[in-house]
Amino acid sequence: MISMVRLDDVIRARKRFEELVQARIREAISLGLPEVARLVAKYLGNDEGGEYGGKYVLNITSDLVVRYDAYGGVVWVHYGGREVFKYDDTFKDSENRGVLLYIPGDWVKELLALREEAERVAEEHEVLRKLQALKEEAEEWGITLKDLGLEV
Repeated sequence: MISMVRLDDVIRARKRFEELVQARIREAISLGLPEVARLVAKYLGNDEGGEYGGKYVLNITSDLVVRYDAYGGVVWVHYGGREVFKYDDTFKDSENRGVLLYIPGDWVKELLALREEAERVAEEHEVLRKLQALKEEAEEWGITLKDLGLEV
C-alpha cells in the first residue's frame, strides 16, 4: 500500500537508485561497451547508409542487435526485443559519460566475444585506406608501390 511509504523512504530509494545507475555506468565504461558496440556494428554489420554518415546494423543473433549511427555517435543494443544499452557521444563529458542506458545480462558476453574480430577487420580497413592514399600520392610522383618495397 502506498500510504505505508514515507517521504524519507522515497528519498533513500532515489539515492540508492542513483548509486546503482552510477555503478552501471562505471561498469559499462570499464568493459569498453561504447567502443566495442561501435566497432562491432561498424566493421561487422551492414551499412544501411544515412543522410550524413553511416548507419550500421548487425543482427548478431535473433535476440541481439547492435546499431550505430556514425553521424550522431549513438550506439544502441537490443536484446530479446528490449533496449539494453544506449550510448551517445554528445553526452560523453557529462556525469553519465555518454551512457544513457545499461542493463547487464548475457548479451554483454556475446558482444565482447566479437571484439577481436571487429578490431581485426577495423585494422584491415585502416591498412587498405592508408595504402590507397599512399598509392595515389606516389602515382602522382611516378612512384609505384613496388618502388616503395610493397608487393601488393
